[in-house]
Amino acid sequence: MTAVFKNTSNDASPDAGRSPTSLAFQRAWEAIEKTGPIPDKAQFRAERFAAFLPIIFLLELNAGPENRLIVRLAGERFRSGLGLNPTGENYIDYVTREHRPNSGASLFSLFDTPPRGRWVQKTLVHGSGFRQDITFTQFPMISKADGQRFVIGIAEGIREDLRHAPDGRFHFENGGTDLFIDIDT
Repeated sequence: MTAVFKNTSNDASPDAGRSPTSLAFQRAWEAIEKTGPIPDKAQFRAERFAAFLPIIFLLELNAGPENRLIVRLAGERFRSGLGLNPTGENYIDYVTREHRPNSGASLFSLFDTPPRGRWVQKTLVHGSGFRQDITFTQFPMISKADGQRFVIGIAEGIREDLRHAPDGRFHFENGGTDLFIDIDT
């Protein structure tokens, strides 16, 4: 599968500065056995994603805002960088109030026909004033058994030596580029 980018803001080059890690993650996702354009979550094998496990995350998508994007898996660097383990938490709770009503809409669009991936820049902001730019690379997965939708991704740029209190007082702000990755089906 070869991917090309659709730039929603028309202000970045087609490669959008994606890292070799982001591109390797895409290749690992593409290698998941599929019976259709979106892989079955049951086919996910952690050992095939070993290089990404410190920065990996898995979100469960749901319709209601109270449980819209539940974190089901968060890698060690992701957890330590946030200062908490967000597993079981609603990602929406870590988005600024003005963005909560629409937060997650772009993740649901990964399941459109045809499906697509996403590469986005965000800023991790801690209540102490700490700020760090990070990027997410995200792809859809589905549980064929019950139809539940998931997004698997990586968070790059989260440093191991963060200088903020490990109290979970952080949120994500929209950064710059937000690109969709076309998936050849």
